[in-house]
Amino acid sequence: MNKSLVYGLLLGTLLACAPHMAHLPPWVSLVSLILLGWRFYIAHDGRPLPPRWLLLTLAATGVLMLLITHRTLFGREAGVNLLVLLAALKLLELRAARDAVVLIYLSCFILLTQFFYSQNMVTA
Repeated sequence: MNKSLVYGLLLGTLLACAPHMAHLPPWVSLVSLILLGWRFYIAHDGRPLPPRWLLLTLAATGVLMLLITHRTLFGREAGVNLLVLLAALKLLELRAARDAVVLIYLSCFILLTQFFYSQNMVTA
């Protein structure tokens, strides 16, 4: 995948998730930033993407940690946390244009979830 496209998707995902950092548990913010940094490193150095089994393990661990933190996967807090984690993980499996489109839509949806916390004009 084109480096400039990956960099743009990284920036877009970071900007979409940034307003949520105040509402996320610290571990979700940290893990998301680490995953974004990892993807930047992969794109910058031309390294191969991680294998699917590693991504599945990371996703399962994230879901388990969310279950421990929130005791559910349903609701505003757990749902937004799950979306942010999955968007960061989606960056690590960008192989085709279809993956980029899914990530763009996911980032747009993450932007809309900011209205769960505030519905003022600044947020709009």
